[in-house]
Amino acid sequence: MLSELSNDSTQVSRLENFKSVSESASAAKNLIHAMRIELVEYVEGVDKATAQNLVLHPNDIIRKDNYDIVTALLLNGQGTNNATALKTAIDNYKSTVLKVATQNEKLSTKINSLLNTNSVGEGETLKTWEEANFRNNMLISTLSRLSDIEKTFV
Repeated sequence: MLSELSNDSTQVSRLENFKSVSESASAAKNLIHAMRIELVEYVEGVDKATAQNLVLHPNDIIRKDNYDIVTALLLNGQGTNNATALKTAIDNYKSTVLKVATQNEKLSTKINSLLNTNSVGEGETLKTWEEANFRNNMLISTLSRLSDIEKTFV
């Protein structure tokens, strides 16, 4: 009887862990989706519905090479969904996943590497994660980068 209660407790704990990881991943994916829509809206000068369609069909985007608006929205605080919010979402997800993987050091190391949001470079070449990923990137490159980041969330 005691072992059955222990097994039930373990299953409840696993379910709670799965739920928290899933919720954190969904929040990050939703943010990335909103970022894509907002970027295309501003760069193309279209409404939200048209932007959603263009995100699904990026070959139809006319101003793929625009980088000024990308930098302004994601790094200069002019956008609702900016790179700092994305970094926070990644860090929150990483923290949630690491809590689940505490018993597996090798897995924890891989998670830390995959979801690394530390600054890069040294001295005068030091850049924040946000700058390294989004400063002066063309719209089409930024959409691709956001897709790559999104793939890390399971």
